[in-house]
Amino acid sequence: MTKELIFPPSLKPGDTIRIIAPASSPKNWKKLHSCINGFKQLGFKITLGKNLRAQKGYLAGSDKQRLDDLHDAFKDKSVKGIICLRGGYGTPRLLN
Repeated sequence: MTKELIFPPSLKPGDTIRIIAPASSPKNWKKLHSCINGFKQLGFKITLGKNLRAQKGYLAGSDKQRLDDLHDAFKDKSVKGIICLRGGYGTPRLLN
């Protein structure tokens, strides 16, 4: 059986992008804000995961908080794209 690849629609100005941190929290908030402004200048709406600023050790909050942000991003029908900041050891911890 051949599996067909599924491609999401391309992002376009006016679309909402959610930024989450499924692993470590952002190290440079100034740089993050600069990137957010760049996306806004391109016409995108930016929303942030509610736990983006959470801290638990070097991680961006507890495993549950980071997983909640990921689930919320996929559940929100207004979100057309998701950007995950900083990969690493915290991300696979979200899997069962």
